[in-house]
Amino acid sequence: MASPPIRQKIRISRLTTDAATHRTTAGRTTAKRTRLPLILGVVVAVAVVPSISMLFLARTIHISKVEAQPHTAGAHTDRDQAARAALAATGFRFQLAVTGQTVTASISGQLLQDPWLELYRPDNPAGDRMLPWVDQSAPLSLTLDRPGRWRVRLSGVIDGARIRLADTPIESEAPSH
Repeated sequence: MASPPIRQKIRISRLTTDAATHRTTAGRTTAKRTRLPLILGVVVAVAVVPSISMLFLARTIHISKVEAQPHTAGAHTDRDQAARAALAATGFRFQLAVTGQTVTASISGQLLQDPWLELYRPDNPAGDRMLPWVDQSAPLSLTLDRPGRWRVRLSGVIDGARIRLADTPIESEAPSH
């Protein structure tokens, strides 16, 4: 009587094993078929989604030149540095104060010949402005078109050549309501 329960135990264990590996009557395993959608999903997520994202970004971002003539922008760097050092030795100081969207520039020390203040917006060349600084003894206040990063450049004529004397990045804030 001990033999029949052993045979039943073996038969139950075979059925459990067969059900776990998904064997069909022909002996093929169907577990590989259920992985195919998962593999296709991973391939799409890894390859197609970043490619479509890059195409979208390439169509929406417009690149513009930082300098109108980049090949000549750095031609006089050494001359400009020497002129800035000589001017600083005379006590010349250029200061900026930013309050919200208002920029106040002031010069102390030696006065410049034909000074200009340039407001440069890296992401929007249409917003760039150049302003002559007529009365250097008084601070120059101006309001920026929009908040964000700006570069303020001061230039003047020294020994007959226009020299960029300062190039200062600033961050303006949106007005509080």
